[in-house]
Amino acid sequence: MDSNLHRPPLLQAKDLSAPVATGRVLVVEDDHVCRTLLSEWLSAYGHKVTAVTDGAAALRSVDVEVPDVILLDIMMPGLDGFAVCERLKTNPRTAAVPVLLLTALDERQDRLRGIRAGANDFLTKPVDMPDVLLRVRNAVRLNHLHREVAEKFHSICHEQHMRESLLHMIVHDLRTPLAGLEGFLQLLQMSAGTKLEERPAHYLTKALEASHKLAHQIDLLLDIHRLEQGKMSVNLAPYDLAQLVGNAVDPLRPLFGQRGLKLDLPTCSLMAVCDSSLLSRVLANIVGNAIAFTSPTDGQILIRVEQVADRARVEVADNGPGIEPSHQESIFEKFFQVEEHVRSRSSGLGLAFCKLAMDAQRGHIGVTSQPGAGSRFWFEVPVE
Repeated sequence: MDSNLHRPPLLQAKDLSAPVATGRVLVVEDDHVCRTLLSEWLSAYGHKVTAVTDGAAALRSVDVEVPDVILLDIMMPGLDGFAVCERLKTNPRTAAVPVLLLTALDERQDRLRGIRAGANDFLTKPVDMPDVLLRVRNAVRLNHLHREVAEKFHSICHEQHMRESLLHMIVHDLRTPLAGLEGFLQLLQMSAGTKLEERPAHYLTKALEASHKLAHQIDLLLDIHRLEQGKMSVNLAPYDLAQLVGNAVDPLRPLFGQRGLKLDLPTCSLMAVCDSSLLSRVLANIVGNAIAFTSPTDGQILIRVEQVADRARVEVADNGPGIEPSHQESIFEKFFQVEEHVRSRSSGLGLAFCKLAMDAQRGHIGVTSQPGAGSRFWFEVPVE
């Protein structure tokens, strides 16, 4: 063989128009001439090359060190390139490593088989070294970019977990002093009795109401955390949905004021599989939103229970300001607020709880709305 084949000449600028990205390259090739040629050329351009002769050796090599790119011959004794590629792509350590198949095959079926095995690109024998160098450079860059994205994603997930843990710890620790505050306010109200003048008595009542609201928000945050972690007990059982909805609405009636309320309930029982406590809280949150966003004088709220296919459905419709279509998915996220329609400051937790609570019951929740035309919130659970 001519020794000049092993001596890689310098490529012209037109061949490598951008700086060469170097990395670790694994060459898997049973032909000595081709293996040596690839190794020397790639080494000459700054790559760290490991060369092996068969598929089994390649799999052992990646267990020791994961390369940035793999040049893999298809036609080899023992494990062929297709089989090795499949194993590499099913191994979590090497699944993201670009694999360039070296092949003398030009049949369409062979290329499709390589794609199914997970190959990222093909190089045709006899190899064109400028082509090889450019493709290896691009594959190395791709792998470096993938690794950077994976590291950033891992860092973001870690930071998010730390924030969630810190928030949960702070919220949990607030419960004890808040319980003490509520207790002392109640004792003050009981001991003062009718001794307080009207204005101080009013302030005391408002302070108690504010502490109750804060306790509710803390409980809501803790419940959301438990639902997200899958640690909240969910007791699914068949319930008459119409009766459950009626019982859940009764304690809310004083909140309606002069708003109109219409209940559209089925005349016969509709047995649905749900957690009665969670579902009642979901309904209370949605009805509470309908009350908050409708006029105290001419607001109208409709609550309908019906069966849709194999699901039991509850709808709460109002004639409030409505919600922009672009916000209708986001309103179920934690802390999201539709600022242009907020009349009183909202934490944005209620609907996030509703979404998680319905997921825990194998249910669904959603909203249809148009600005100025009111909103229709609905949720569904399986029929018994």
